[in-house]
Amino acid sequence: MGREELQSILREADVTVVPSLCYENSPTVIFESFAFGVPVLASAIEGVSELIQDGKNGLTFTAGNAEGLAGGLKWFVEHRRQWPEMSVAAEVSLKGLDLASYLDKLVNLCYSEALLV
Repeated sequence: MGREELQSILREADVTVVPSLCYENSPTVIFESFAFGVPVLASAIEGVSELIQDGKNGLTFTAGNAEGLAGGLKWFVEHRRQWPEMSVAAEVSLKGLDLASYLDKLVNLCYSEALLV
């Protein structure tokens, strides 16, 4: 699958499901989903749950819990009216995570540390 195909799929998606069973530092699929305004239903594990704000840009469930996953999917179906708000919140979740913002933070951190020495 090429990048164009992935973008096409995300443009049509209502929700991205990330049922990880093990720690993931910062899954790209979540950032890609947010970039297209797609809320995420994901396992509540380190690296993933820090990105998801339950009920705002997605939902989390206990890793490995099939009932929790099913409950999350059911929630999305029953709360279709909240999808537009969640879509906007998903995109906003990326604010400040671009390369320029990251580099600014690093420069400011280095500058403040230099002043302390």
